[in-house]
Amino acid sequence: IEPSASAVSAARAAGLSVIEGRIDRTTVEGTYDVVFSNNVLQHVLDPVGFLLQQKALLAPGGEIVLSAPDGTLPNVELLMADQNVSLRPVHVAALAGKAGLKVVRALPCPGGPLRNEQLVVLAPADNISAAALMNKSEIETAGRDLSTYLEQWAALDDFLLKQIAGAKRVFNFGGGLWSYV
Repeated sequence: IEPSASAVSAARAAGLSVIEGRIDRTTVEGTYDVVFSNNVLQHVLDPVGFLLQQKALLAPGGEIVLSAPDGTLPNVELLMADQNVSLRPVHVAALAGKAGLKVVRALPCPGGPLRNEQLVVLAPADNISAAALMNKSEIETAGRDLSTYLEQWAALDDFLLKQIAGAKRVFNFGGGLWSYV
């Protein structure tokens, strides 16, 4: 499934079978051994719903493989206007738990374009214990980490604003959710 008409055309021209659309607005027939999403989770408005939609496509024994920026350390993800969430590995595990999934494997992506990615393999879980979800202490720690993260970005923001001071025009690039407007 690909939302970009030009990407669909290019894929079809290469002989690939591609459905144009979004997982939340497209009917997909059948089930699959592997459902892969590459840098999508951080863009969706409902991450748990997105994972549930992927889970519904799994054949028995199937797995979801996803990549997303690793929100453990500040990186360029905050420069992308279409990023809705910043995900540390513990957040991905908690979202997976809410969707009835468990983390089978998680590792840094091997050579992602910005080398700040995480690669996660998920599988359906028969039952998710409360321990699989974030507890109060983890939520508080994540909150403190987020504050530190945003403070570091505020410092960068101040620096960047000084760099463009006096500029008559500034160009921002990226599409993401804007392509749906």
